[in-house]
Amino acid sequence: MRNYLIFAVLFALMGVSAPTASAQPQAAKAVIEQFHDQLLGVMREAKTLGFEGRRNKLGPTVDRTFDLPFMAQFATAGGWDAMQTREREAIVQLFRRMTISTYASRFTGYSGQEFRTVEATETPNKDVLVRTVLKNTGKDGDVAIDYLMRANDGAWRIVDVYFKRISELATRRSEYGSVIRREGVPALIASLEQRVREIETAKTTN
Repeated sequence: MRNYLIFAVLFALMGVSAPTASAQPQAAKAVIEQFHDQLLGVMREAKTLGFEGRRNKLGPTVDRTFDLPFMAQFATAGGWDAMQTREREAIVQLFRRMTISTYASRFTGYSGQEFRTVEATETPNKDVLVRTVLKNTGKDGDVAIDYLMRANDGAWRIVDVYFKRISELATRRSEYGSVIRREGVPALIASLEQRVREIETAKTTN
């Protein structure tokens, strides 16, 4: 829990406003459980759908569930303010494609898995942390997948995912910030384009 609180404080220090109303853990939990239901549906049809079909089905779900513009902005560290509008738009779109394609490439079949919600708790800055477990029936074992949720325009959306207790957004922020400092925004865009192509090319036959 300590790592989650540190990250929540980091958001506050960045000047990102928290919702003024009290957080509603149950409402945030419901969003995640709906997301998981849709993921399981795609997993059950994974072989029939193929990568492209999984990506097409997951696209609207990801758009509804994730605050992708915020996540893309936060991941660029301090580089966002100096970017041109077209650069920001390009990064948001690439971030979206990478997120959808990553889910489509990870959830490629179904063998009895299920998601279980452990708890939903309010953080000090009124976000909600939803802790879940992906229950696996095979040798891979259970996987902890937790979500930091934030109210945006009255709807709860994911602003970070903790896969095996590691913040994916913090990892990307470190990577993207390093590229921007060394080589600039065009290099980051090129790097994201390459990463998306690698995911999509590797999985189009699955």
